[in-house]
Amino acid sequence: MIDNNVFDVITKRTKQLLDAEENYEIEFKQSVGGLDSSDMVAFANSEHGGTILVGVKEDTDEKNRQRGKIIGCDVGDQERLNILSKSNSCIPKVDLEIYVENLKMKPFFRVEISPGRNKPYCTAGGTYKIRGYGLNEVLDPERLLSMFLESENDQFLKRFTESTRKLEATMERANRVVFDEISKMAKVTEDMKKNLDKNLAGLSENMENGKKEENALLRIERKIDEMVELTKTPK
Repeated sequence: MIDNNVFDVITKRTKQLLDAEENYEIEFKQSVGGLDSSDMVAFANSEHGGTILVGVKEDTDEKNRQRGKIIGCDVGDQERLNILSKSNSCIPKVDLEIYVENLKMKPFFRVEISPGRNKPYCTAGGTYKIRGYGLNEVLDPERLLSMFLESENDQFLKRFTESTRKLEATMERANRVVFDEISKMAKVTEDMKKNLDKNLAGLSENMENGKKEENALLRIERKIDEMVELTKTPK
């Protein structure tokens, strides 16, 4: 079975990360044991999230530039579970993706952390941090309050939008019911009108026939009267 999160070599993205120094979005850790939940919290609280390379240490190249040097680390299931356990201990839980790279040489982890959707995040011990340039900074009270307020506003907007959507759906259903009832009433009214027109037409025809019969009777009556008069004429 192919694991899409495991690479035998180093990916292009990771090569670029290794060629840079630790900054707002990159952190190097030599081992899983050196990875702390506060590192995850710091990236989750930041604007763009970030990447932690585990099994990599910060080094200086021939041009005296800071960059990442692969030293490798254990990348077994226990180490993966250790990383996940640290992310699950954060409040709220920090979502992340774990990749294994350079498997055939010196394997190491690439841990991708997206900017959190439920800021602010803190450790199980209640520590709030955010990523700075190459280090994690403690969130000051003012910035922390701002994050709380922003989160509450987002939650309110989300709840308001959801309530509005439900109300619109309810109104739409109510409109459909009213429209169906009006359509039924219109059909009944149309049928009643047709029946009434039919009855009126029948009544009119009966009246016309009755008038014809009456005229015929009158003619017969006049004829009888004429015959009676003829019988009275003296011979």
